[in-house]
Amino acid sequence: MEKINIYKYIPIAEIEPSIFYKRPVKTKVFKVSNHVYDCDLGWIKWHTGWRRYAFYPEENTYYEEVCMKDIAGFLEELNKK
Repeated sequence: MEKINIYKYIPIAEIEPSIFYKRPVKTKVFKVSNHVYDCDLGWIKWHTGWRRYAFYPEENTYYEEVCMKDIAGFLEELNKK
């Protein structure tokens, strides 16, 4: 797993898409974690209907403004490419 960005509390790492997809895909998948509590917060993957990457949070996770800005900033940069 390759670290893509490490923000103040959350590393975002690119992972193998086969975790979610049974067939080969052209898009990337990223895992969003919390390195303070060592837990998964969710996934960033392609949303076909929106034709852009979106954040899919895990159940029972919560966020404050710094983490939300970091995730939103990463999505913004990813969707510009």
